Amino acid sequence: MNTATVVFNSGKGYWFADADTTHDRIYIHQKDVVRKRFLKVDDRIQYDLAPSLTQPGEERAVHVKVIGHVIAIQRGENMVRP
Repeated sequence: MNTATVVFNSGKGYWFADADTTHDRIYIHQKDVVRKRFLKVDDRIQYDLAPSLTQPGEERAVHVKVIGHVIAIQRGENMVRP
């Protein structure tokens, strides 16, 4: 399973997240979230990848589960709250 952090909430049932290992932008749709939970920016998630249903050659997140929430991001020597 892959992990990522949610970075964009459309308010319309879809989100984007930044993958931890590849730093790719991942598309998430409400129907692919376990228990149909609404995600929030800075939620940490686990997911699998599947081919996009609407964008040939693209991938989307499926089987999305929330595993936590980012409370701070460390940049350099300073601790920054998101």
